[in-house]
Amino acid sequence: MTWSTLLGRWLAAAALLAATFSGSRLSAADAKPPSRLVTGEQAVQWLSKGSEPRKLIALESLRWNSPHDAAYTRAIIDGLTDAAGRRTIPPSQFRATRVLAGSPLPEADVALQRLLTAVDWRLQMTAADALGERGTESAASPLLQCWSTPAAVENYALRHAVVCALGDLKGTQGLDGLIRLLPELDGQLRYEAVSRLMLRTGENRGDKTEEWVAWQSGRDPNWSGRIVTDDLPAEIPWNRVLPRFFRVPIYAKRVLFVVDMSGSMKSTVEGKTRLEATQDELTNAIKALPEDSLFGVIAFNDRVQPWHLQPMVATSENKQAAIRAIWTLSAQGRTAINDALETALGYSGYLEQILLLSDGKPTAGKLVDNAAIIANITGRNEFRRVRIDTIGLDSSGEAERLLEQLSEQNHGQYHKLR
Repeated sequence: MTWSTLLGRWLAAAALLAATFSGSRLSAADAKPPSRLVTGEQAVQWLSKGSEPRKLIALESLRWNSPHDAAYTRAIIDGLTDAAGRRTIPPSQFRATRVLAGSPLPEADVALQRLLTAVDWRLQMTAADALGERGTESAASPLLQCWSTPAAVENYALRHAVVCALGDLKGTQGLDGLIRLLPELDGQLRYEAVSRLMLRTGENRGDKTEEWVAWQSGRDPNWSGRIVTDDLPAEIPWNRVLPRFFRVPIYAKRVLFVVDMSGSMKSTVEGKTRLEATQDELTNAIKALPEDSLFGVIAFNDRVQPWHLQPMVATSENKQAAIRAIWTLSAQGRTAINDALETALGYSGYLEQILLLSDGKPTAGKLVDNAAIIANITGRNEFRRVRIDTIGLDSSGEAERLLEQLSEQNHGQYHKLR
């Protein structure tokens, strides 16, 4: 084998590796067939006994040719059965788990449920996502068992995946599981559970556990558990007064504000600069945070300026210190969105939500291309599962599309402000 052949194979594998860790929700516009497709017996051999680059190529080929072939499914299952006991998981196994979500064979459900006990919690998380995508109702019990494991206790991302998967299952067992978990959920996970219950039932019972238990007891035995609505109501009853940032409610208990302080924030709207409006909103949001929250603030222009390098407990003293720091900020320089989000995702511990506010397109930092920023940030967030909500101040064109796609691919929502 020549060096050029080896190089070509490794470059192809590297491209697939980037896709593997750039998030599981790729847009159709970004999807392109690989330069080489393998099918039939060759694909099965590569999946079963091939090198890591060959496995990645074979798995990517399945997206474009016979992804539900029984022989492919069984070859994938054999590889995942071996991977479940490993402490070090190659990228091909995460990719294989996602591919298995689309198999029509019942063996796929069994294999994915077994992966919920894998040694590597990231494989458990990926399996939970796949089970949610498949929607098989019998996955509810294994998912609830996974919730109680030490891995789930230690890893927010795994808990997030289990809650989301339960809400996506067909029938009623997943919803019953969410109602069972509701008393022990807080912050963003409580919102994720409640929002899924509301979408599936059409009921606006907020986070009141007793009302969901009453609905559960009184529902029609023949109710199918189908999705009733695609939209949540504007107001959801909650057990506490929620902080808001530019009208966006904050359910999370570990939240990071990432705010644009570039030169364009000097612009005036209704007699107040964008900077002053942002400072007012930050002040009010921070004051309203419950004291059992953790929070942080990152301001950015050409440079990234974190208030602290880790989230701080929302004590009165810390709130006042953050507010004082906020009012020393000035609007100048360019816009390094990528670098600010990289810093945010590098915080120690775990975050539940990032609120990113910007009024312009990226013009500074390591990356300024939209697609590159989205791939980088979504990849870094793959096993953190932080909800990234984006707020655009008079954003339009490419700047707005970046904010839309960042939120869409990172469990969040885009909010447009004028």
